Amino acid sequence: MHHFNKPQGQGCVFSFDIIDCENTEIRITSFNEVADLHYMNIQLGAIYTILGGTVKPTNRLYNKLNSQLEIFLQDASKVSLSDDDLTIPKHQFSFKPLNEIMQMTNNYLVDVIGIVICVDPSSTIRRRDDTKVLRRSIKLMDMSPCTINVTLWVPTTQKEGTQLQEMYHSHHVVALAIKSGRVTKDNGKVISTLASTHLFTDPSIEETKQLKSRLEQNGGDVISSSTETIDVPLQITRKTIVDIEEQTMHSKQPVQHIVKATIRFIKSNSIFYPSCPLEIDGKQCKKRAV
Repeated sequence: MHHFNKPQGQGCVFSFDIIDCENTEIRITSFNEVADLHYMNIQLGAIYTILGGTVKPTNRLYNKLNSQLEIFLQDASKVSLSDDDLTIPKHQFSFKPLNEIMQMTNNYLVDVIGIVICVDPSSTIRRRDDTKVLRRSIKLMDMSPCTINVTLWVPTTQKEGTQLQEMYHSHHVVALAIKSGRVTKDNGKVISTLASTHLFTDPSIEETKQLKSRLEQNGGDVISSSTETIDVPLQITRKTIVDIEEQTMHSKQPVQHIVKATIRFIKSNSIFYPSCPLEIDGKQCKKRAV
């Protein structure tokens, strides 16, 4: 459910995607009172019969499905729970290899699957509007083999994120499928979850078997396997300092490299400074104290 505030007034919108026996996906959208009516009743993976909806062309600003049409529910529309039908798939994925993420444009919606090789604790960040929000970072490795960081935002931060953290720290090898994750840029390409993103842990599909079989062939060591891959966010190579000097001497664009070297000196008089301890509007000033 998404709430909005426009000059015409406040409102809310609720959307969900369905798939039929021909593997065709389409979005169902409702507003305000109709959205409130259906929001608490729609269950992920359940089968429904929908009557009385209005078919309209897809608005690509909000709907990234391949369908050219979407259905809008009205006051007279009916959404009824139906019996299970084995001809209708529970989910449909269009997985992309992680090594293709680097070439994708920001805000592109993508389906990926990989082995979870790192799960960070949840943390709180402050947005520009001064509100606080929870997030959690995980890392996936696929058959490419490449790795990529995934940022889990509310609501997946706590429920699915906590479940993944418990499974990971209990040394359970977890395959995670992400449907409709958004490609973003945060020091490289990253996949972020949206309200419409769904996470599937160890889904019963062929890709899960392939990933775990590949892992077993590599000795079953998730951590050591991940360090031998190339991270998608950076795509950088190891260089000597001499190589870097020669390559970047006439370059006007920043270039990133990996360097393995011994630290000879640390300049300690400028890595920190005393900050102002006063609070302004409930926040510490943090300006340099002189």
